[in-house]
Amino acid sequence: MQVQAEEIRAAVAGHFILPFQELAGLFERQTGHKVIPTAKSNGMLYNELKAGTVYDIFLSADVATVLNIESDDLGVLKTRFSYAFGRLALWSPDPKLIDAKGEVLKTGNFKHILIPHTERAGYGVAAKQALNKLGVWDSVENKLIMYDDAAGLLDRIRAGEAELGFVPFALLNPRKKIEGSLWIVPPKLYGNLEHQAILLKHGEHSEAAKAFLQFLKTPIAYSIIESFGYNPP
Repeated sequence: MQVQAEEIRAAVAGHFILPFQELAGLFERQTGHKVIPTAKSNGMLYNELKAGTVYDIFLSADVATVLNIESDDLGVLKTRFSYAFGRLALWSPDPKLIDAKGEVLKTGNFKHILIPHTERAGYGVAAKQALNKLGVWDSVENKLIMYDDAAGLLDRIRAGEAELGFVPFALLNPRKKIEGSLWIVPPKLYGNLEHQAILLKHGEHSEAAKAFLQFLKTPIAYSIIESFGYNPP
């Protein structure tokens, strides 16, 4: 008996949109179910969820948001799991600006630096931790431009809004040649960027939504996730 195709509405943290699109495409070809992502910052998606926007699954940029979803009774208990560990990068379209050790942050040889929001975005929290551990937060704070949507950071840097910025490494698509200059920030400067997913209450009775979350745990899904620069769980 053929299973009727369903639509899955997915709230996806902006950093993960590139691998998510590939994963969703493969899942759709395998199952016939259609996955419809909305990619924004964690905070924006969480606020939408609390305001009543309908999503079936939530792929977060952190653990705290998923725990809040559980405590707000918006998610199904015992369904959350880690799907990836992210990596933070400092990037500039200028091939000469960023050195191999990120010393540009100490020299301050720039006017502005873009950064995900330090309170509403997981990568922004990580960037602030790194700047504090490097001892340069106070010297660069007045040069910071914060932006909620990590997925849009690259375009804004390319447009000249800032000479460089902290971005999720995956958005640079490491499977291709990365233009400009780059420093992959050592994890010891910010800890783990653990990303968790959860089944939401609206998707509790959706077999397709459950199947997609199970698909995220398969070896083929992990290989795709890893190919975009993440560490698999």
